[in-house]
Amino acid sequence: MENSLDQFSDEELDLVTECLLNSAKTRFDYEAFKNELEPVEQDFIDYNILLEIITGKASGESNLLISAKILSKFLMLGYMTSKEDIIEMINQKETELGLEIMASRIAMDSLQNGVHPTLVIKQISILL
Repeated sequence: MENSLDQFSDEELDLVTECLLNSAKTRFDYEAFKNELEPVEQDFIDYNILLEIITGKASGESNLLISAKILSKFLMLGYMTSKEDIIEMINQKETELGLEIMASRIAMDSLQNGVHPTLVIKQISILL
């Protein structure tokens, strides 16, 4: 069976990702969060922490699995942290990012059903 996401360009799909991330950054003190994680780069924070939490929780992954994914990315880049610290961060962020997690679930389902990304953004923007 062909993946229904193949009909969309990466740029179109990235619009949905950016919508979710931009909303997520307004749910908590993003600047303080970035400062706590220095010297970790902003793109790493956005895509390997926030997006991993949002999409992982939306897909029904456990906090332990999400933490293992994030921890491996930290370690591959030479950043030191503990699994416990990451799990604590996930616990906090899943509460703060509840709407984005729900919107991600809706977006994934809609995209898999062939709904165009611009329409998905309109759909989830109402929620966010």
